[in-house]
Amino acid sequence: MIAFIICLTLTLINFPALSGPKKASYREVCATIQYLVLPQYPPDAVATGLQGDVLIDIEVDSGGKVSEVKEQSGPAVLAAAARAAIMQWRFGKGPLARSLPQQTEIVFRYWIGRAIAGLTDESDRLVVLVPSNLADGGALNAGGRTLSFLAATRAQPPFPARAPRQSARVEVEVETTDPGRVSAAQVGPGNPAYRAAAEDAARQWTFRKINMNGSPVRLRGRLVFTWVVN
Repeated sequence: MIAFIICLTLTLINFPALSGPKKASYREVCATIQYLVLPQYPPDAVATGLQGDVLIDIEVDSGGKVSEVKEQSGPAVLAAAARAAIMQWRFGKGPLARSLPQQTEIVFRYWIGRAIAGLTDESDRLVVLVPSNLADGGALNAGGRTLSFLAATRAQPPFPARAPRQSARVEVEVETTDPGRVSAAQVGPGNPAYRAAAEDAARQWTFRKINMNGSPVRLRGRLVFTWVVN
């Protein structure tokens, strides 16, 4: 997964007003998404082993509803399922976004197998991972750099008080409860003092309520904390 630097992601996302629809990045989509629906994997596609990517272009109206959908590429049967699903998506302003995206491209990545649904980022687009057999409908894997933009509040760890200042990087795998609080945190390798600071900061993060297929979901993903000594 691609790491992000905490100190660079603490600013609010604010979309400038343009004369025409602005194509939003995955960051802006994640910061405003409230309700998502996974496509139903067509049984005929599963039977024939059909999988792959579908690229969808959408426009969002001022009320946060998807107003227009254009299928850009991908197998027609999978694109039709993606279209039906994304028409039900809803967006809203949040702690990290004062305005809504107007237009964006989203990739639906269909995969035959049993897995948890997920989000990730690729080429500045949001990628939605759609397994044919959903392993846990109450969880959503937030891969790549998507998890940080689903946050409601963030915490940046200071340099540990009882350790020498040094450049450091610590990864923390987290899982949230339905209300958006961190319920579990697993810290990766590194200097013990920095690992403790990273875990403490990660547990202070909160995340927006995200509904999938009609119910709140738990989020799973990775936060990366970076300290830099100039």
